[in-house]
Amino acid sequence: MSTFARPQATVMATVMATVVAALLLAAGACKTTPPLTYHTLQLPGFSVVAPSALTFAGDPVTNYRNGKAEWKDGARQVLISWRRGMAMNADDVPVIVRAIGGLAPPSAGQFAADSGPLTVGGQAGFQVALFNDGYRIQFFETACGRRVITLAVAAPAAEATALWAKVTSAISCSPTPELEAKLAASTPIATADPLLLAGWEQVVDDRGFIISHDHRMILVQETAPAAVLTPELFESSVSALVTHLGAAWLPGKSETQRGPFGRREQLTGELTIDGQAFFVTLSLLGCDGQPHGILLAVLGEKDATTPAELADLNGNIRCATAGDPPLPLAPTEK
Repeated sequence: MSTFARPQATVMATVMATVVAALLLAAGACKTTPPLTYHTLQLPGFSVVAPSALTFAGDPVTNYRNGKAEWKDGARQVLISWRRGMAMNADDVPVIVRAIGGLAPPSAGQFAADSGPLTVGGQAGFQVALFNDGYRIQFFETACGRRVITLAVAAPAAEATALWAKVTSAISCSPTPELEAKLAASTPIATADPLLLAGWEQVVDDRGFIISHDHRMILVQETAPAAVLTPELFESSVSALVTHLGAAWLPGKSETQRGPFGRREQLTGELTIDGQAFFVTLSLLGCDGQPHGILLAVLGEKDATTPAELADLNGNIRCATAGDPPLPLAPTEK
């Protein structure tokens, strides 16, 4: 497992930062806006302070695993999301800055960045702010049980500080024990052939669902279903992170593969860390009938695998659904 330790961190940080960036893109033109009122918004397993117009109609049980609630009014936006995984930290900041910069329209101009630890309502976490003279995007992440909560605000600079102060004025984390136990025991993927992953070992890691076998690894990060991963966004994001880590990234191509679950877009490339090269294949999958999608990353040591092998493995994996048999995995230590 140690062979994959740094590539694992590289890919997962890229995945998380890219998805967060895609969800934070604010839309609309600046306009005169009325003062806001606020209320305490109860969400699955936690509560926050939010604009009164921001509500959540989802089910607290079926939407416990992953979901979001958002509000937009012109250029003002508040987004609250939750997912399984690990909260961002200082190492993710270069990726987040690059990813959001790639999403923002040219008219938004250049953004400066600031980041650091923040405690909200007793919940320790990490915040990042991107800003210029006209606009500010700010978000905070904290762990709550086995999930990560993200609070995000995007608004014209003159309004952003007050809006951010309200949204981060309080947060209450109250995980539901029985639903947390289900998260711990759940597997987010299934395969066309139940024996395809026989002999693979699960890696205990809060960053996501990770399994490995010989020279290959599969990493799964759950996302909100509206997350968008474009080739351009992925390339800009991963380039920022691997440069920050002193690694090298050789982009491959984006192509549509046909497998047992239909057509699927895959992004490929080569990652080199400490002189060791890995092929990487990624796909973003929507999970029909479920309040989340998955970001699927398949890695293999370059001298022991081929891109075609990893692409085929990627294409034989889908989102898990109720009633799927458990994968034949053996747990292993981190």
